[in-house]
Amino acid sequence: MSQLFGKNILITGGATGIGKEMAKIALDKGVGKLVLWDEDVEKLNETEWEFKQYHSNVFAIVVDVSDNQQIISASEKTKQLAGPIDILINNA
Repeated sequence: MSQLFGKNILITGGATGIGKEMAKIALDKGVGKLVLWDEDVEKLNETEWEFKQYHSNVFAIVVDVSDNQQIISASEKTKQLAGPIDILINNA
């Protein structure tokens, strides 16, 4: 069984590129809940929709990680949606 199985994972910069690829791997490994942070609203929504086709516990939050207030707000929303995060992939 995968070490990711059932874990709650947060990936910053998760809408495209390496972040999106890491998210795909996490979903394939049986992640519990997947939270994607990204500042690109359009790409984030597309990625969330794509992933929700085969995994219902995917949550997308728009956040610019260079803005401390947005990080605080996104962190609170993340806790509400997914609970505690087990693994952070800081890709942004």
